[in-house]
Amino acid sequence: MCLINNDIIILNLKISDSKASSNLVMNLTGVLLAGGKSSRLGFNKIEVRIDKVPLFIDQIFKLSFFCSEILISASENNYKFISDELASIDDYYNHYYRFCNLKEIPPIRIIQDKERQENSPKSLGPLGGIESGLEYAKNIYSLVTAFDMPFISYNLIYLLDETRSSQSGLKDAFIIKTEKGYESLCGIYSKNCLSVIKKNIERKEYKISEIFHSIDTKFILIDKLNIKSDKNNLSFYKLNNQIIDSLNFFNINTIDDYEYFIKVWDLQVCLFKKFSKKANSNFSDDLINLYYEKWKYFFYRK
Repeated sequence: MCLINNDIIILNLKISDSKASSNLVMNLTGVLLAGGKSSRLGFNKIEVRIDKVPLFIDQIFKLSFFCSEILISASENNYKFISDELASIDDYYNHYYRFCNLKEIPPIRIIQDKERQENSPKSLGPLGGIESGLEYAKNIYSLVTAFDMPFISYNLIYLLDETRSSQSGLKDAFIIKTEKGYESLCGIYSKNCLSVIKKNIERKEYKISEIFHSIDTKFILIDKLNIKSDKNNLSFYKLNNQIIDSLNFFNINTIDDYEYFIKVWDLQVCLFKKFSKKANSNFSDDLINLYYEKWKYFFYRK
């Protein structure tokens, strides 16, 4: 059922136990950053879709495996599109649950970006979205991710959450670090980060990584990720028995990024052979099943 009330959209969906997966015990809020300007892309990337599914809706389903609530930090420009598409999420859910074993979608709220004081930038970028998400989150910890990272995998989110759960003492943040640097747009942050974030915003320091050494941060190191590899020949690495590859951290900022995303999803870049064979055959009656198989491959990376 979908309930829309002014600035808040709340959804609760469940399916029968026969369809249910053993979802993790969840005390984590999902914060989906959806306030970008898309200035380098040439069109508003909030409208980017994976086949017919809006990218931000796809991210909601992925977060639903781990989170007890989801907050969408949205700009004023993106608010209407997000709100309109969420009104149809029942239909998208019915499309997904048959192949991804998602038990339910948690409550979802849209948080519109705050208005800033005079002499401050109209948008604080992702740091402002993290601030808003942590303020509104019901849980101490929030899994923060950008909506325009289409190939985030179950393995990566599980790695972050497993690291958090296995710590003997409380940490303020759990952040992936590769040879490229900090992957701050897919990490776990606690409410303890709020005071540092607010101070940095007051000082007009908007780079997320500037907060990491002022809080108790657990860095998860991934070496040899091959970030700079040929995009036609991506490599895969195992960390703690989980497959973590550079596609996890790919996001859409430019028209080249968008075209690469389309190529990967449409299999013009052959990441694996079985689908490339299908893509060259006549299977017009099996397009839906192909979508399922591609989605499962990219999300589960098995």
